[in-house]
Amino acid sequence: MLKLFAKLLRKINPSSTLNCELDITSSVGGGSFLEYVKLGRYSYCGYRCNIANCVIGSFCSVADDVYIGGSQHDVGKVSTTPLFYTDSVIGKAWAIDTSERIKKSTLGHDVWVGSRVMIKAGINIGTGSVLGMGSIVTKDIPPYEIWGGNPARKIKDRFDPITKNKLLLSKWWECDKKELIKIISYTNDPITFLSKIDN
Repeated sequence: MLKLFAKLLRKINPSSTLNCELDITSSVGGGSFLEYVKLGRYSYCGYRCNIANCVIGSFCSVADDVYIGGSQHDVGKVSTTPLFYTDSVIGKAWAIDTSERIKKSTLGHDVWVGSRVMIKAGINIGTGSVLGMGSIVTKDIPPYEIWGGNPARKIKDRFDPITKNKLLLSKWWECDKKELIKIISYTNDPITFLSKIDN
C-alpha cells in the first residue's frame, strides 16, 4: 500500500532534473529539483530537495527538503543583482561576462544528510559523514564525522582514526553488488567487515 502511495505521489509531484548524470541505481524523490548534479550508485535524495552544481558519491542518503549549492550573489560589485554579471531568473545579463561563477559542491561516498539541511555552494563533505537534521553547513567536513547545528559544528567522530583510515582505503563503495551482499551481515561490525573486504 505504501509503495503504491509513493508512486502516486511521484506522479502528482514529479521531480525535475536538468543537465544531470544519474546512475541507473539512484533515486530522486518527487518534488525535487536537480540541476548539474551527478548522483552515484545506490544514492538517493528524498522529496522536495533542491540541489545544484553538486557531485554526490555512491551509497549516499539525502533526506527530504535538503538544499545544496546554488548560485551566489557577488557582494564585491556595486549591486548584488545577478543581471550585472550573469543570466538569471529575471532576464539575460546586461554585461558581456555571463559566466555563472557557481561553485561546485561535493559529497563523498556513504554520506547521510538529514532532513532540512542546507549546504552552502562550494562545500566538500567527506566520505562517511553524517549531517544532523536542520543543519546549516558553511565549511568543509572531513570524512566520518558527525556534524549538526546552525552553523553546523563537529559533534563527534563516527570511528577511531585507524578504523576511519581503513574504511577510506577499502573503498568498499566500489565493490560489486554481489560481493557486498556476501558480507552484508558484517556491516554492524566495521572491523570484521574490513577483514572480509580484505579477503
